[in-house]
Order: sequence, then structure tokens, then C-alpha cells
Amino acid sequence: MIGIAALCLAIPATIALAQQPGDNDVPIVMPLIGRTLSQVVEQFGRPIEAIPLRETGGKLLIFESPHGDHYIIETDASNHVVDAAVKHPQGR
Repeated sequence: MIGIAALCLAIPATIALAQQPGDNDVPIVMPLIGRTLSQVVEQFGRPIEAIPLRETGGKLLIFESPHGDHYIIETDASNHVVDAAVKHPQGR
């Protein structure tokens, strides 16, 4: 789970974490926790970037929506989603 934290520090724009109460712009993010990677790919398409996480054996995947949102998904070694966040484009 260190992958999401490290990525959030590297991105200068504000990250809207999935756990924020009242975050009605991203109702899709929380239900991703626990899903398999194939279910996420079915919903979002292929990721624009995939980074292997050596410490957990999982992956950090970045998907882009047609509106410019970036969904940042972390999986564990069994390809189940363990963390998710969304980065909105600047000015939105």
C-alpha cells in the first residue's frame, strides 16, 4: 500500500482519495476495492501505465477516463484491488 502513497507525493495536483466522505464525484472508486484486475480492466479498459510493486508483488495501475480523470489502482500479488484513488484534471 506504499505505492499509492508514494505516487500521491509525486503528483503535484490534489488527489481525491476514495475514502473521503461526501466525494460524490467518484462513486465508482470505492466499489473497486476487492475486485479482480480483470474486472477493473473490463470496466475501464487497458491501463495507460502499469508499475510492478516489488515489496508487495502487486501492481500500481493508472487508467484514464474520457473526461481526463486518472484512476490509480493498487493490486496485491493475487491481482485483487487493495487501494484506489482518483486524480481530477486541474481546473475541474
